[in-house]
Amino acid sequence: MNTFKEQVAPLGKTYLLVYSKHLETLQSLLDSDENILTIGAQSIKRNRIFAITESRLIIVTFDGKGKEHQIFEQDKIQNIRVKPKMLYYDVSFNYNEEKYNYFPEEGIKLFSPITGSEVHN
Repeated sequence: MNTFKEQVAPLGKTYLLVYSKHLETLQSLLDSDENILTIGAQSIKRNRIFAITESRLIIVTFDGKGKEHQIFEQDKIQNIRVKPKMLYYDVSFNYNEEKYNYFPEEGIKLFSPITGSEVHN
């Protein structure tokens, strides 16, 4: 198992600095034996970190006023759509009959570990 620092390294040094508060929260939300499979960021329309583990999608938002997080169990995520835009991806999915929409800089690669759900372009 890789250390937390090794698992978040794909973000790059700039994002690691900018999103340090997000990463502290993310680390506290992970189970001790949980590995991050992919990680990405959203800097357009709110700052967010997306982490996909073996069983969950964890999203941490920090807007300067406070932190919040959302946790989605992978087996309940349905109808993932990843649409490329100029500087980001428009990602939407259904979870417990609600629709969610995000704008990460990475899309297809970020969400590729989620199995059991089809990814549409």
